[in-house]
Amino acid sequence: MGSAWQNFVAWWRGHLRVKLLTWFGLAVAVPVLVVASLLVAISEQALVQAIDRQQSAMARSIVERVEERLKGYRALLDAVAKQPDLKRWSLSQEEQWLRGLMDRQPAFQTVAFINPKGRETLRVERAGRRLRVRRRLVDRSTEDAVAQTVQRRTSYVGRPVFGRNGVPELLLAEPLGVSGGLERRQGALLVTVSLDPLSSLVAEAQVGPRGQAFILDGDGVLIAHPIPERVRARANFRGLPMVQEFIAAGRRFHSALREHRDEGGEPVVSLAMAVKSLPGIVVVQQPKAVVYEPLRAMRARFVGWTFLWLGFFVGAGWFLINRILRPVRELQRGVEQLKAGQWQVQLVVQTGDELETLARTFQQMAIALGELEELRRDLIAMIVHDLKSPLTVILASLDLLSAREGGAVTDTQQRFLSLARQSGQDLLDIIQNLLDVAKMEEGKLVLHREPCALAELIRSQVSRWTPVAQLEDKTIHTDLVEDVPPVRLDRPLIMRVISNLLANALRHTSRGYGVISVTLTAGESAVTVQVQDNGEGIPQEYQEKIFEKFVQAARKRARVRTGVGLGLTFCKMAVEAHGGRIGVESQPGHGSTFTWTLPREPQLTAKHKEPVVKSI
Repeated sequence: MGSAWQNFVAWWRGHLRVKLLTWFGLAVAVPVLVVASLLVAISEQALVQAIDRQQSAMARSIVERVEERLKGYRALLDAVAKQPDLKRWSLSQEEQWLRGLMDRQPAFQTVAFINPKGRETLRVERAGRRLRVRRRLVDRSTEDAVAQTVQRRTSYVGRPVFGRNGVPELLLAEPLGVSGGLERRQGALLVTVSLDPLSSLVAEAQVGPRGQAFILDGDGVLIAHPIPERVRARANFRGLPMVQEFIAAGRRFHSALREHRDEGGEPVVSLAMAVKSLPGIVVVQQPKAVVYEPLRAMRARFVGWTFLWLGFFVGAGWFLINRILRPVRELQRGVEQLKAGQWQVQLVVQTGDELETLARTFQQMAIALGELEELRRDLIAMIVHDLKSPLTVILASLDLLSAREGGAVTDTQQRFLSLARQSGQDLLDIIQNLLDVAKMEEGKLVLHREPCALAELIRSQVSRWTPVAQLEDKTIHTDLVEDVPPVRLDRPLIMRVISNLLANALRHTSRGYGVISVTLTAGESAVTVQVQDNGEGIPQEYQEKIFEKFVQAARKRARVRTGVGLGLTFCKMAVEAHGGRIGVESQPGHGSTFTWTLPREPQLTAKHKEPVVKSI
């Protein structure tokens, strides 16, 4: 994982377009995502508040209707209980009044007069569709309703209880008599009210497509529900958090939106409000998926628009970045042309800004560099030609002296003459390298190919450098395959390649234990020559640069093996001019191995073209 991440980071750093697009995308995406997140959060809060207000309004409406209905029941009882002539009514008149009261209010299940001693004097109860009168006196003095109304002369509202038929009922009581009258009847009027109509009331509430409203008593028992069978089953919701809060808070209770699971396990959103007259609570409940569907739709729209805008801005960024990088690519192309030695650079940059100015300046710089390069070549050619002629005369004079044309020569003089002749030849090779490199760069060098035994060329150069090696206590070994077929090559060029590599190996091995090995092997399509030494070695980062021209100063600062800066360059160009390849394998402190191959059949024409220049 770490390696993959490092590779990705390296790839990312190496692509300017990707980096620009990344930063541009972040510059656009971060503000867009922040604003979108804020809008979503604000919209979510507003939507939740709207849902809370909607369900609160629905619960309040149901509470008001329940309160209004209970208030109507109590107002009717109060009107009957305070009839002025109630004391003078006969038993038949009382029965007639109670029957009329039951007929006007189908929700009334029983109505009874209670005397001051707490005993019933008359009772009318509903039996199916008929009304039945009971005159059997029942002592109810121990009931809270009777004690409160008869003794304390105050109204009474009981707690919902379930009757014999499984329907919740509510006991109401009003004291008899007109307050402040001269005569008044003592006692109370008790009414048992069925709460079954409340189920119809909550069923009429429109609570969304799948929502519902229901009423619970103070203990969390269901007393009104759109499905009456659930009421008769006495479903208990005491475990709901809002019921626990209502039990603790009492009639001032009003809950906020709550998320929980209903008895079927489905996530729902509920809100509850107290009904002070019962006491009890109205619960408005909707499935969570339905409640938050607008929120999910809003989020989806926000996400869709956000990605749409991001895509638009990223596309615009890609277009702008390409327009910015197009001149950069032109400049890169110009740099590559300069690297290949093409000084006439034409850049097509028409942006009208600093990039166009930079491209124009770059073209002027390329022209100036071309002029400098031309001047350098002319100067080198002039110097080389001026040096070559007197050096040739010097070498010829040394040859004459060595041949004793001018008289007898002692052994010591002969040794000095040989050293002078060798040094002069080295200087002539350097001059010739300069000439040949210049010709190869211009594509003007003509190869004079002829069949040659590569092993003989190697032996001749090894013989030439063996005395030098012996003077420094170094050893040159050869391992040459004898049956190598002749190879068509330019004999002087390849001899100088071998000589340069041997000189390079001798220069960078230590006196006293330097060992150089030269091997020749043959393959099906090419012959391979290796020059191996046990010298100081070459760092990895310089193994390509040593074949470049005139990098001697940088190589010296890094303590890299070097000559005048052209020997290895010449070797590379000469080998590649024959269609071959050259390379080096080395480790600092463990020596170097220069390997070069030549094809058995020539692959290029006599005049080598631009590829030779591009390889440098």
